[in-house]
Amino acid sequence: MAKKILRWLITLVGAVAGYGVGILIKGALAIDFAKPLYEILFYAFFVGVFAIIFYSLFGVFVKQTKNIADVIEHDIRKLSSVDLFLGIIGLIVGLLLSYLIVLLIDRLNFIPYISGALSILTYLLIVSISVTVFTRRKEDFLNTFRVLRPRREEERPLLAETESGGVPKFVDTSVIIDGRFLDVMNTGFVEGMIYIPSFVLEELQHIADSDDPLKRQRGRRGLDILNRMKKTYPNRIVILTAKKARDAQVDIALLDITEAHHGVVVTNDYNLNKVADVRNIEVLNINDLSQALKPVVLPGETMTIDISQMGKEQGQGVGYLNDGTMIVVENGKKHIGKTKDVVVTSVLQTSAGRMIFARLKD
Repeated sequence: MAKKILRWLITLVGAVAGYGVGILIKGALAIDFAKPLYEILFYAFFVGVFAIIFYSLFGVFVKQTKNIADVIEHDIRKLSSVDLFLGIIGLIVGLLLSYLIVLLIDRLNFIPYISGALSILTYLLIVSISVTVFTRRKEDFLNTFRVLRPRREEERPLLAETESGGVPKFVDTSVIIDGRFLDVMNTGFVEGMIYIPSFVLEELQHIADSDDPLKRQRGRRGLDILNRMKKTYPNRIVILTAKKARDAQVDIALLDITEAHHGVVVTNDYNLNKVADVRNIEVLNINDLSQALKPVVLPGETMTIDISQMGKEQGQGVGYLNDGTMIVVENGKKHIGKTKDVVVTSVLQTSAGRMIFARLKD
């Protein structure tokens, strides 16, 4: 029933359109009918033709309308609430600007057809530019809004610490799982407040719930270490409530919140470190700290090591320092399993780490 009513409504629209076309043709050709009947038949012809056309094309019209509606709905679903809001603001601004420009065009007294075409073109051009600017420059508008809006409750500790001279530190998932950051905190070299954004905690929980046994083990280790950090430093470890965009990566969201609070990122992630450098965000990398704290070994120094295995070359033995540095001992193969004094002959620094070459002291 509803379909039939809609079909006849479309037919009525076609009839009205045909009547309008008849008026346009009559005015353009300056037709003067000798009798009123001829004029009625003239209009009836166009009304009937367009009514039949619209009636016949009803199915195509409905199908195309549905397709267009599906495309629009699909595109709208992909938009975030922020994009939609800024798009509406851009539409309103574009309409206001277009209205002012069209008023100016009307004052220039162009030919009516030219004036109408310019008005339509102005609306299309200005509105499209305005909507595009507002949606493409989303980050700039959001940053301006963050500066102007009042401080929220969860931001006050960070801002208060920044004003007092401290630097807030935002911890990455990799650092929590690694565990060495807690050891560094225990030494007293790390000052200030430590913040774990809620989306980092969610990622850690997601890893702990993974189907992969290795990932699950890493995630659970990270949660255990985080609990130890909270118990050891209850006044310094803060779980910060923070939201990220639905399609945003955790690393990018972490950099955004760190930049917003003028803080420092604590991470072991090489790629995150590089992106932070590009964005001029300060990074504390535990791996870099570990490399910097390795003891300096010079040729001629004597040390005591356990020779634990054979080397690659004939007669070589291999041992390790407490930090994992490999020591290759010349003629040390026959002393495997023994503790010997050795003399450093050379030190080789590679991209994979440091290697020390030595010989037996005796």
